Amino acid sequence: YVRGGYDFVDVRDVAAGMISAAEKGKSGEAYILSNRYVDLGELMKLLRGISGHRRVLTLLPMALARLTAPLAELWYKLLKQPPLFTRYSLYTLDSNAQFSHEKATAELGYHPRPLEETLEDMVAWLRAQGRIREPAGAS
Repeated sequence: YVRGGYDFVDVRDVAAGMISAAEKGKSGEAYILSNRYVDLGELMKLLRGISGHRRVLTLLPMALARLTAPLAELWYKLLKQPPLFTRYSLYTLDSNAQFSHEKATAELGYHPRPLEETLEDMVAWLRAQGRIREPAGAS
């Protein structure tokens, strides 16, 4: 992984927020439907605890990741698989992702669920889809 992070939010919360904006929002107003900023180190720790998989040890310097991103994009295109990272995803992780949903909370009653709940549901879904396996030694 690389240093960086983002304001990750559950799509279910965004959908509920959009419905609330349509029902309760003021005409002409904009609402940010975010959750909270999470750096990738914290995200990796959370996913490790939820999935039971071992810790990711490799922290790639952002400059090296940016340098190799075009090659990674081409490689995964040849494999017909989604790339692990792209130039745009690296740009996003290194950008200012400090958003606030304070206005949406106050005016729409928007309350995003804890990130841990989202990650638990995501890991369960990925397992059900066969995209990730149980960790070695799990029963």
